[in-house]
Amino acid sequence: MKRFLMIGLLAMMVLLMIVGCSSKQANPQRTHYTYEKGNRTFTYDYQPSDIGPCMDWIMTNTPEDAVFLCCWDYGHTIRDLGERDVIVFAPSREVLSTIKNPAWNETVSGKYSSHYKIQDVAEALLAADSNRTAEIMRKYNSTYIFIHQSDITHSWAMYYALGEPVATPTNTILDRALNNQQIAHFELVYSDEFCVVYKLVEP
Repeated sequence: MKRFLMIGLLAMMVLLMIVGCSSKQANPQRTHYTYEKGNRTFTYDYQPSDIGPCMDWIMTNTPEDAVFLCCWDYGHTIRDLGERDVIVFAPSREVLSTIKNPAWNETVSGKYSSHYKIQDVAEALLAADSNRTAEIMRKYNSTYIFIHQSDITHSWAMYYALGEPVATPTNTILDRALNNQQIAHFELVYSDEFCVVYKLVEP
């Protein structure tokens, strides 16, 4: 009887351990990052682990007033680690409406971006014609493009913002930049295994 009781207790302990591990995997603990800008504190929770070297380069090799064109996913990281401004650092309500449990908190992470700004950023990155990208960047006094390798998988949100069918972003500014290709009106100024930075140069 004692033997069966011990086996039952052991089985229950194993089951509790499995349930506990599954619960932790289903609800992973998010890491939060904070920084100060414009006399307020911002908190965000998305910072790729491979982005540090590029942010160090940006901080030491670009003008302090530089403005970056980038997907909104990296806006806070560039403002924080790179100490440079961006066109957008927050998604729009329209984009987040596609996500079942959006985690954006306007109180700590900043107000949502206007959807027309999100559309401009998406169009600039998905454009096949670099003239259009340059035109949009000049509209926001932006002189640098930052692109991360994961932008390819995140591009569905850009297509959604533009009201276009999701597609593989072949032959777009995004695609050509990640392949370190020459792009008219732009100069490749930084590249590593994960990130690229292009600078807008006037013709």
